[in-house]
Amino acid sequence: MIGVILTGHGSFASGLTSNMELIVGPQENYTAIDFKDAGSVDLLDRKLSQAVEDLAACSGILIFTDLLNGTPFNLSVRLTMSDPRIRLVHGVNAAMLIDACTSRADEEDVDRLAQAAIELGRDQIGIFRLTEIEEDEL
Repeated sequence: MIGVILTGHGSFASGLTSNMELIVGPQENYTAIDFKDAGSVDLLDRKLSQAVEDLAACSGILIFTDLLNGTPFNLSVRLTMSDPRIRLVHGVNAAMLIDACTSRADEEDVDRLAQAAIELGRDQIGIFRLTEIEEDEL
């Protein structure tokens, strides 16, 4: 199974995890790490490193972050550079996380899982436009 780590600024990770668990339930080999205090970069770094160690038995690790070039992303880049099993995806949304969590038991390739999450995430972004409904459609 591919492990998942979710991190981001403030309570982003715990909030998005709450959303995901409401829809698909609690996940194994999954860790959410919030970054609530800009002064706690070292603590975030230690938590991320520990999460990777805790997922040592996983065939791959997919780290999701909220923002490109933010502190959680930058610290995750260092982990990605030191462990060939890790892939890093930034800009995660709820649909991406839910799909990755429900697909990872059947997907052995972390690159395919990351790519599928990105494609779904893009598909889930849009503008809703109310169009006139024909009376016969009611």
